[in-house]
Amino acid sequence: MRAVVHRPGAGFPDDIDEVVADLASPGSLELALRGARAAYYIPPALSEREVEFARHVMDAADAADLPRLVYHSVMHPQTPSMPHHWRKWRAEETLRASDLAWTIVQPAMYAQSVLALLNRRRTMLRLGYDPDQRFTLID
Repeated sequence: MRAVVHRPGAGFPDDIDEVVADLASPGSLELALRGARAAYYIPPALSEREVEFARHVMDAADAADLPRLVYHSVMHPQTPSMPHHWRKWRAEETLRASDLAWTIVQPAMYAQSVLALLNRRRTMLRLGYDPDQRFTLID
């Protein structure tokens, strides 16, 4: 297993190779992906460069002859009122139009995301949705 990181020292176990690459540099990504059987791409959260970075990963995957690219998206990416979801939708469209063998994962909200909705004293939670409605959180 190989972890592709943007800076060294991420603290992975010794049996995981750590390779530094830059999402803005398809060449560094190609070197990181070369020889892999598959890659699971988790983009930086809320990045305005989502589509650009996804294209770089796709270009690198193609150049490295990567057998499969897995793209970590979001549930309901086709939501223009949520720009970070819409950018993922545009990245998905680009991947779907590519010649790569791909998989798109669209998980629900992370349970840990709710922690950001706590007030400073951590005594009140301000939800942006109706807690009485069915909602699937993942951990």
